[in-house]
Amino acid sequence: MPKQAKAKPQMLHSSWTGEALDFVNRLIQRKRHRRLGENGIFEIKKHAWFLDFPWKYLRNKIIRPEFVPKTHLDNFDFRNVNKKDYPPDANIVKILNNSEVQEMFQGYFYRETEEVRREEKDVSLSTSSSTY
Repeated sequence: MPKQAKAKPQMLHSSWTGEALDFVNRLIQRKRHRRLGENGIFEIKKHAWFLDFPWKYLRNKIIRPEFVPKTHLDNFDFRNVNKKDYPPDANIVKILNNSEVQEMFQGYFYRETEEVRREEKDVSLSTSSSTY
């Protein structure tokens, strides 16, 4: 990508706030060190778009979603719901282990869930004065 992609107000629905626009633009930064969340989930949680978001309620599964899809509708594809992912297909593993494919993922890494939980705990301790 020769230039940095950027969402502009005229490209979006009028209901988008400036904070939402900034949030998206900071997530799509081409240079990793400039991306929102590069230094941990706390960066995302502290962004202005989430200023009044009740993280504690989300963690405790108290929040009711604004939209719940009706899974009984005819257009819902059940073919991939609750399928076992393991053992993985040997042909897919062979393709994914190919050095050319692996090179495409240079610079990306997987973070263990426990590491993310520790960060969330640190953030909730630092924001414990919140009303949520």
